[in-house]
Amino acid sequence: MAVPPCFAGCGQKKLEHLIKSIGIELKYGINNSSAQRGQRDNGALHSALSLWRKIMSVQDVHARVTRDNGWWAISVDEIPGLFSQARRLDQVEAMVRDAASLLGFEVAGVEIIPMLDADTQEMLVELEQARQDAEEKQRAASNLTRQAIKQFRGEGLTLRDIASLVGLSQQRVSVLMKQ
Repeated sequence: MAVPPCFAGCGQKKLEHLIKSIGIELKYGINNSSAQRGQRDNGALHSALSLWRKIMSVQDVHARVTRDNGWWAISVDEIPGLFSQARRLDQVEAMVRDAASLLGFEVAGVEIIPMLDADTQEMLVELEQARQDAEEKQRAASNLTRQAIKQFRGEGLTLRDIASLVGLSQQRVSVLMKQ
């Protein structure tokens, strides 16, 4: 059975189920009765394609991007035939939306998945972990600063002395005391 390009990758069972569940009888090789074998009903095909596009038209997609000769090559598995390219990663989402609209699809959201070599991917994971660790340490330092300000103020120190001890401006100490 020849499958129309927009159904590529769908699989015959899924396609048959979709068509039966929406009540369209498609005579495009799926119904294999002897009288209809080899015949195509283009009206039914057109109806099924239109309905398929409406059902599948708004969706979240995953844009896989690979660096190639100064460009990011883009492919989207959820929309068969969607391939594009962009100079920068910040242009990928717009390129995906534009290419999808040319193919008759509306994209709700685009998740960009850079396909990087193992060393680069590992470096990015380490970078993210280091940032999370830094944020956690910053929160801990902020909490300690507030505790120290509260304790020093309780001991009767002036704003100027507290600011000198904790290494902040008097204005910042004043704001932290009010929180």
